[in-house]
Amino acid sequence: MTTNNKKKNILLFFFLLIPTMILITGVYFLTGYLRADEPKETEAETNEQEIHTEAPQEEDTTQGDDSPSASLNESEGEPIGITEEDKEQTKELAKGFSKSFYNYNANDIRSYLEASKKYMTEEFYEFEKENPRRNTLSKTITRAQDIEIYPVEGRDSNDEIAWNALITGKATSVDSVETLVESSLWIVFTKVDSEWKVKGAKFDGW
Repeated sequence: MTTNNKKKNILLFFFLLIPTMILITGVYFLTGYLRADEPKETEAETNEQEIHTEAPQEEDTTQGDDSPSASLNESEGEPIGITEEDKEQTKELAKGFSKSFYNYNANDIRSYLEASKKYMTEEFYEFEKENPRRNTLSKTITRAQDIEIYPVEGRDSNDEIAWNALITGKATSVDSVETLVESSLWIVFTKVDSEWKVKGAKFDGW
C-alpha cells in the first residue's frame, strides 16, 4: 500500500469517527437531559396527589357539629341571655306600664309619671321628671280602654327587650269633646338588679 493510500485511509477514518462521536455525544446529553426532567415531573405529580388527598380532610374538619361556627349557625329564636320567661314577664309589665303612662290629666301633668315610676329605670324617671309630657289640646285627658302588646322584630338584644303597645283610649279635649283614639307606644326594657325596667318609651306620632 502506498503512502498516499495510507493517508487517504487515515483521513477517511477521521471523517467517519468525528460524526460518530458527535452523534454519540448528542445522544448521551439528550438522554441525560430527559432523565434529569423525570424526577421533577414525579415530584410535581406527588405534590398534586397530596393536595387532592388532603383537601377532603380539610373539608371534614369544618363540618363537625362541635365547631364554634356550627354552634352559632344552630342558634335560633331569642337572643342569648333572653328567655321565654323574660319575654312573658316583660310583656305583662309592658301592658301595666302602657296603661299608667298613657293615662294623663293636664291638671296634674306629673300624675302619669308617678303612676309609672315603679316600672321605670331611675335614669328614665329622672329624665321624664325634668321633661314631663305635655299632651295637645285635643288630649288634655286620656284614659286607656284597650291595650294590645306586640313584639318588635329584630329589636331585642342580649340585655334589652322591646315591645309595641297599641292603645285604644278615650281622649278629652280642652273643649270637653271626647273621642276614641288609637296610639302606638314603643317600650324598651332592660334588666336592673335582676328586675326588668323600662329604660325608654315614646308615643309614635305624638
